Amino acid sequence: MANEVDDASLNVNHEESEEDVTPDTVISRIERLIHDIVNQLDENRIPALKGNGIAKAFGQWNQCRTFTNIVLVLSYCHALLLANRQFGTVEVVCCVFLLAAHNLHRLQMMIMSCHVPTFSFKECCAAIWDAVELLGVPRHAMGLHASPRGWWTGDVQLLQDGICVLDGRHLQSIQGATIGSEWLGQRLNFDISTVAAKCILVVEKEGIYKRLSEDRFFERYPCVIVTGRGFPDLATRACVHHLHRVLRLPVYGVCDSNPFGVMVLHNYQESRRSSNVGVPMKWIGLRPCQIEQLEREGRALPRQVFQELTEVDEQRLEGHLLSGTHGWIATAEDPDRRIEELRQMRQFKVELEALNWWRGR
Repeated sequence: MANEVDDASLNVNHEESEEDVTPDTVISRIERLIHDIVNQLDENRIPALKGNGIAKAFGQWNQCRTFTNIVLVLSYCHALLLANRQFGTVEVVCCVFLLAAHNLHRLQMMIMSCHVPTFSFKECCAAIWDAVELLGVPRHAMGLHASPRGWWTGDVQLLQDGICVLDGRHLQSIQGATIGSEWLGQRLNFDISTVAAKCILVVEKEGIYKRLSEDRFFERYPCVIVTGRGFPDLATRACVHHLHRVLRLPVYGVCDSNPFGVMVLHNYQESRRSSNVGVPMKWIGLRPCQIEQLEREGRALPRQVFQELTEVDEQRLEGHLLSGTHGWIATAEDPDRRIEELRQMRQFKVELEALNWWRGR
């Protein structure tokens, strides 16, 4: 068969420097994958994408949507790289290969039968990582660069050639340093060190992070403070991953006592499944048992800070956090205790800012 995809050529070569992956390399690998789909259609075979442990077949109902998403990502990246290379019109994209296939009508019917709409953010992330694995290239080589979202500050230094180029203890802004694409990839272009940090503190909310940064919490308790300002982007998760891997520090998470906050922390941990940037996460607050402890100590929070769960909260709690399939319970030091605390969350939710009520009392 002409234009067969050489699986070995698409495998991730861990010895290959990321600088060696050129746009031409990525374009060529995308075209070879699409040519393989076309050849399978020409031979009246069900199209499939295979490589580097990824196998997405159009013949399996539960994979039709995923398969289509990956092809759309490959198409977009192919067009983007061609446009950046200024080869001509953006219309020269890999979907041309699909349009040229003799069995185009059959493929269209298969797509329509799946009712595949525009995919969600989560599906987009999964499709991008599937494409990364299939092509065997780093994400940024596909032309995908996200705007910085996360911030970090604290006792960590970035060095190049042994010279400190950025010290998290002496930053100009309380927001700290932005987390960009420089944290992506297996190998960083800088070294990481710390003077005395004892942990990496992941904070769900921007406001709480800013307060800790402004109070220079990392001086009283040496640590690195990171926030993704809600659900973290890939660069923020990669930053936490590299800090944890290089500095060998535990990762502690602080969030609101509600299902959304806990899911934010779980996102840092769960990413181990899809992008290899996940970390073991210890949930240190705010937890229902801590709220009850305050009450036992005579520092009970006023009733007005307690909120009822919404339907969406209940869905997140029952369908995700308490579900045995997502790993938040299984990875806990004491799974039974975590289940008990999550069930306590059914009664109320409390935001971290509520703790300011008794500050100084």
